[in-house]
Amino acid sequence: MAFYLVEALTITVMNGDRFLSLQFPFHYSNIVVRSRMLLICVFFWPISVLLPILERNCAQTVAIADREPLQWSLIVFFGLVFINLLEYGFVVKFILKSFTSVKFEGNRKCVLKVTLFTGCFVVCTTPVLLLNTICAISAEPNCAFLSRMKSVLNVLPLVNSFVNPVLYFFLFTECRFQLVNLFCFWNRSLLEKNKVKRNDFYCAYQIHVITSKTSSTDGNLFKGNGSPCGGDKA
Repeated sequence: MAFYLVEALTITVMNGDRFLSLQFPFHYSNIVVRSRMLLICVFFWPISVLLPILERNCAQTVAIADREPLQWSLIVFFGLVFINLLEYGFVVKFILKSFTSVKFEGNRKCVLKVTLFTGCFVVCTTPVLLLNTICAISAEPNCAFLSRMKSVLNVLPLVNSFVNPVLYFFLFTECRFQLVNLFCFWNRSLLEKNKVKRNDFYCAYQIHVITSKTSSTDGNLFKGNGSPCGGDKA
């Protein structure tokens, strides 16, 4: 269960980054800076290491019939899932609100991306949550059937953990900017180039949104296949 908690913590942070980039596009580059990224890593990485160790020690010292560690893990996990669903809800609300004022292809793509992440998260976590809940309330939590089901369903969180970083890297431009800042901090010239590209990206997106809003106010709604970073306009 510790692995699922670590995964949920990681996804919660990634979804928080997604929400900040949408809610505060002008100030995002000032909010998510390298020092804060390192602070988050320093805070969460030790937790990721300690949770499996603590779970193993609890399994060795606590009686098999005592399900208190599992129940507490489930409570924390349900809490993290609830936070993630709230973050997804805020993102969807933001996108739907933007549909009424700005119409461009980037909105549709963003909805598809959020739907993809939401579906992947729900599909991979729901079976594990249900099974562990059954184990927590079952009279025979260590029966052969439940053990076999655990062996099968434990693969799903692994798939989700592998897919999420890959999708974030390839689908979201700002995530690539932040990864460069985090892992290439020693290369000042690369960081400067990355900063310029990131600022250009945000400025182009804001100009695109403001232009589209102005056009919609005048009765000429923007139509075309442009992207948030300034694609072709029809």
